[in-house]
Amino acid sequence: MHSYLDHAVSERERLTDLSDNHPAIGHWRELIAANGDQLPDFPLPLGAPEGTPQRTGRMWLLDGAGASEFDRGCRSHGGNAATGIFACLALAGTTLANQRQFHTLAPFHTRYDLWSMRSVGWYVGMSPVSFRVADTLPEIPRAARLELKRAKKTAQVPFSKAMELLGTALRDRFMVSYMDNRTVPGSDFWPHWRARFLISRSSDAYETYLWVSRWQHGISVNFRHPGSAVARSAMDDYLAEVAAQAHLILRLA
Repeated sequence: MHSYLDHAVSERERLTDLSDNHPAIGHWRELIAANGDQLPDFPLPLGAPEGTPQRTGRMWLLDGAGASEFDRGCRSHGGNAATGIFACLALAGTTLANQRQFHTLAPFHTRYDLWSMRSVGWYVGMSPVSFRVADTLPEIPRAARLELKRAKKTAQVPFSKAMELLGTALRDRFMVSYMDNRTVPGSDFWPHWRARFLISRSSDAYETYLWVSRWQHGISVNFRHPGSAVARSAMDDYLAEVAAQAHLILRLA
């Protein structure tokens, strides 16, 4: 079994000759250009000054039965629950902010070789996720599916390496993570053990992070965002709209 150190050495060797014409760098370049030479922001105004302490929280989007119906609705359009969630996020941005293009960053696991499957370490890369919000619902999960497939490949190039080749030092502002925890050993017992999702404290006027998780008993989202009254209202409205869009999709199952 290889260690994470072995993985890091292999990754460094693999990327030694990487140039700025690599498809992954082009993917990052497209996202930055589409966002005014920055990485994307949360779609709604946050109204927070620098150094604002951040608010954290959790919301359930769907219960267990609803998550299963949602998954079936997504699969009827060639996707799954993950692509469906990103579709709902995009639709929320369109409904509340008239955004026709969805932009965010998302982490993806990079543990694809047999040697690293059972080793311990942070096998994760950040990647752009950007797709057009079409006029008809079946097209949106399809666009999300194609973009997530592309993003998984881009995540094989570390964020720091991509920024180095682009000659910039940008930082992520709006990030969405999706994880299906149902196959994690012991996850059935987490409610009984009163397991908690821990989010580090932060003071930042821009960072807005969503961690969407699927469990045996539903789909939840943990969040962290600037703690201003404007941002609190924006996040509450946004997640309520995401949940509403998810319920529309599950009715298609």
